[in-house]
Amino acid sequence: MIQFLSSDLWPSIMHAAKSAKDKRVAVAYFTQGYLGLSEGDILITDASHGAIASGQTSAHKLAKLFNDGVKIYSCIALHAKVLVLDGVVFVSSANLSESSESDGGLIEAGVLTESEPVRRAALAFIDQLKQKSTLVNQPFITEIEAIEVKRTWRPGLKGANKGITPIDDERQQFWILYTVPTEDPSDPAERRLIAKGEKTARALMENPKRRPDRVQWPSSSKIAKESKQNEVIIIIAGQDNRTGHASVEFHARLLHKESSDSGKLTYLYYEPSTDRHKKDLRWTEFKSLAKRAGFDASRTKTTLTKRQSEFLAENWGSVRMK
Repeated sequence: MIQFLSSDLWPSIMHAAKSAKDKRVAVAYFTQGYLGLSEGDILITDASHGAIASGQTSAHKLAKLFNDGVKIYSCIALHAKVLVLDGVVFVSSANLSESSESDGGLIEAGVLTESEPVRRAALAFIDQLKQKSTLVNQPFITEIEAIEVKRTWRPGLKGANKGITPIDDERQQFWILYTVPTEDPSDPAERRLIAKGEKTARALMENPKRRPDRVQWPSSSKIAKESKQNEVIIIIAGQDNRTGHASVEFHARLLHKESSDSGKLTYLYYEPSTDRHKKDLRWTEFKSLAKRAGFDASRTKTTLTKRQSEFLAENWGSVRMK
């Protein structure tokens, strides 16, 4: 499982930390003990003179953790933010600080994963960091607690992350469209409508210099009625899904929907994957992969499960003939 987190980053971290028995943490700055670190846990942070004096790391908070039996290391060059909480890994922009927490004034984002290879890599990263760090002992604590603190950094803007809504993976739908070539309409009004939709879609693209692609679908269809921005669509382009398709496009991002003047058609604008023609599959290749994902590609369907979509994405290149 992999999730992208934004305004839900801190609630997710707190939820994982609440039940975690083993915590390995590397964050640049530390001023709050949100994770409930305790004896045997590891914290690597920047506890240098500069970080303490500027208020970016709290000597008194570190002293409390030290007395609780947490193994603390100071790494002056640390800028990463990596949390391993039992089997869950967070890699994000967030420090353990008041300004980084849910409404602390900074807009944070990160990724949560339960991937075992990623967890092992994160633990290895933390182990290597320990070799580059200074183990905090009682004389170290005494020294940093004596440093005069004068905040030289700005905490951000209160409520800055309001309005940033994470994608709900559980409510997302994953679409698969069997398409045939269509010609642009001759009606000038309809052409202007298509151009307007393209302009809206282009503004939402990762690279606005590129053009979005477009398919048209009946407005009465499920995808026209239910699909939402940022959902995944897989385009199968060709004439007949039994006799062969020209190509199957890799996962694309739905950008925008525009209804035709007649109301009978809906134009779906999407952002094709980078280097899409290097990723396109032949129909036979896709059928083979679909079978491994648990569905028959020859039987027209409009939606995939999240698990099927993720399987296709992860194994897409494995069936592509060189």
